[in-house]
Amino acid sequence: MNRSRIETGRLSCDAAAAQAQAVLILLFIVLMLAVTIELTVGDNIMAAADRISKFRVWGADNAISAPTGESSAITITSPVDGDTRYIDERITISGRLMPGQGRTIKLVFYRVSGGEWVKAKITGDHWSGDTKRFTEGNYEIEAVAYDDLGMESEHAVSHFIVLFRYYVDARYVSDNLPVSVIAGDRYPCQMTFENTGNTPWVNAQGYTLASYGGAFGADTIPVPEGGVLPSTSNVFSTVLQAPGQPGSYVVTYRMQGGGYGWFGDEMTKTIRVDPVVRDAKVVSVDIPGEMLEGDVYQAKITMRNTGTGTWYVDGTNHVDLGMINGNTGDAYKFTGKTSMPMSGVTEVRPGGEYTFQFQIKAPGPGDYSLKFRMIAEDSVWFGEQAEKSVKVNAKGQPGPGDEEPVEDYQAYVASGNFRIIKGNGNERTNCMCVWCYDGPLVRHNLRSSYVKNDGYADWDIGGPNGNYRIYSDEYIGGSQFDMCNGGYKGTVTFYEI
Repeated sequence: MNRSRIETGRLSCDAAAAQAQAVLILLFIVLMLAVTIELTVGDNIMAAADRISKFRVWGADNAISAPTGESSAITITSPVDGDTRYIDERITISGRLMPGQGRTIKLVFYRVSGGEWVKAKITGDHWSGDTKRFTEGNYEIEAVAYDDLGMESEHAVSHFIVLFRYYVDARYVSDNLPVSVIAGDRYPCQMTFENTGNTPWVNAQGYTLASYGGAFGADTIPVPEGGVLPSTSNVFSTVLQAPGQPGSYVVTYRMQGGGYGWFGDEMTKTIRVDPVVRDAKVVSVDIPGEMLEGDVYQAKITMRNTGTGTWYVDGTNHVDLGMINGNTGDAYKFTGKTSMPMSGVTEVRPGGEYTFQFQIKAPGPGDYSLKFRMIAEDSVWFGEQAEKSVKVNAKGQPGPGDEEPVEDYQAYVASGNFRIIKGNGNERTNCMCVWCYDGPLVRHNLRSSYVKNDGYADWDIGGPNGNYRIYSDEYIGGSQFDMCNGGYKGTVTFYEI
């Protein structure tokens, strides 16, 4: 039994020794950890603890002790105390910061004439607030700063006065200028500006919206005759002429005039200029396939713009209908021209069509091939070629629409007024008369083809019933004409060839 007690006591001592050893090891680990912390971040922790112990709530009176040393300060440099400004000036509220030794200013607040406190922007040792216009009156600016220790600076105060005067200003509102254009094309567009000054924009005083160093050429758009009153907007309309060379260009517009020079917002836009691609498709060719020598006919050729550029009547990118082979080609023999301009329109946009209408006069007998094609202002041919084969018959031979003489007498009665239009388009005012015809239809070549009227001339009827010949009857005498179907035809116009 004694031996058993001895064993039990020995085991208890061993357990106690092991427990004591574990405690010593734990204490050693804690000690080493403390040493490590002290060597690495101990100073920072102590400093943070020190700052926490000295923290002062901004603007509050409390028992927490304040740090010693020089305090931070703030000043107001704009507007300075006692300054005089005007209602058209945009005034920026700003100032300088002077942090205390070892401190950093973290926050700045300011207010105008006792209003709400506004947080300012800090940049280095400067602070700034809003930039705006002030109405006429007296103002007070108050500013305060807080550093990284939460300490509040003394308040800075500045007083200034704002006086009235007349001024001009403009605010850009909107525009519909394209972002990309075709070289040489013209683009109607609008720009809207608001009169944000207190002076009307008067047309007679030279107020205009003008291009401001842009690459699309000089452009000046006057204000309307009635002017533009303050706090109202005006839409300025213009036509932009794209440069001829592709590339990226900047367009800038700004208001000017009234003796103030340039003023207000600039409207600036970058526009891409793409190269022009010219192309054309033949829609229709309306030219008689058979003619009589010396006779005049109407010709119509319709072309569709299938390119990317606009066809213009004049200026950059203007186009014509050209006669293939110039003055040596068959088309020239019928028209007497090397090209035919558009008329009655100013432009044909891509996808649009235009019909060239012109007179042609049949040359000597023979077979001809009339060829036409679009030509640009730089003498470059483009698009499909319009062609028409024409057979010209000599006078005295059966021609298109001629009929053989009829043996039986057929009466065709027609009467009414007619006008005579000269080749230059002017009317012969002394030739108004009444005509009447009662007799059979015969071929033109059996009659004289001349009418004596202030000299010999050859005429075509361009009336409601088609083109017919007026002539001098060698048997009856006087002016006669061929008329189909008879009956009253109304006023008929005779055109000089």
